[in-house]
Amino acid sequence: MEKNPDWWNGEPKVDVITFRTIPEASARIASLQAGETDIIEVVPFDSIPQIEAQEGLSVVDRGGAITYIGLDTLTGLPTADKRVRQAMNYAVDAEAIAEFVLSSRAQAVPGGLWPVSPGWDPDLPIYNDPEKAKELLAAAGYADGFDIKFNIAQVQGMLQYKEVAQAVQAMLAEVGIQVEIEELETAAMFDGYANSDFEMYFFPWRSNPEAARHFNTLLHSATRGYYYANAEEMDPLIDDFMTEMDTEARAESGRVLNEFVHEEAPWIFMYVQQEGFGVNTDRVQWDINPAAVDMFFGVELAPAGS
Repeated sequence: MEKNPDWWNGEPKVDVITFRTIPEASARIASLQAGETDIIEVVPFDSIPQIEAQEGLSVVDRGGAITYIGLDTLTGLPTADKRVRQAMNYAVDAEAIAEFVLSSRAQAVPGGLWPVSPGWDPDLPIYNDPEKAKELLAAAGYADGFDIKFNIAQVQGMLQYKEVAQAVQAMLAEVGIQVEIEELETAAMFDGYANSDFEMYFFPWRSNPEAARHFNTLLHSATRGYYYANAEEMDPLIDDFMTEMDTEARAESGRVLNEFVHEEAPWIFMYVQQEGFGVNTDRVQWDINPAAVDMFFGVELAPAGS
């Protein structure tokens, strides 16, 4: 990308920005350490000390993808019953996973909103009560549990996704739900998702957290509708949130919507994963923005020889 000297907000301070695709995390880190790249993204949590041990390099965090475990609510599986979905949420301790599996570089969430989204309610309780899970399963007719397949893949920078899936598997087993984990290639994961092939699946939503557009995309019956649809109750709440222009009214609309999503439990609610960027701080000055769109118009390079 070459700078536009006539840009309305002032001439950029960098002439050219080059984007490189380096799929392997170890190769990305090596490129940063060798001075071949100035900024890298999707830094594994266990690699942060390695980067920060080198003078002139640092890891900058921002709140990243909101991750969730989707459940098929439409095809007659046990997860079509809201009580079962709530039970699965009660069985999974997302806070423990964030702390121990993700090294406290994630924040458990009680619903579908980021903490920076309009309508975020810090008092909305996070599910975590295995005994309550057993009660709900018994009430739904699944006192002895059931079997379910859980599809996972490396998608959009999800870190430690295998370890997280295994932790979820173990927690659900404690209440009688036997989970078979099946890992797919990324392309196959997207195909299977779009074909409504999954019973249970692990996905992130990596987009601007303010808009909470994922509610409209994933839960509105007029959009994807692959695994959940509720035109009578959910759609009007989403429509209100996506169209309200008054700031305070929109925040209240988001709170009501997220509370309803929490109750409906179309997903097992997991966490907002911190997103780490490795940065050559000797060369680059960059104020990272909170959205998933990386805005580089504010990047500055240190003068040569400084």
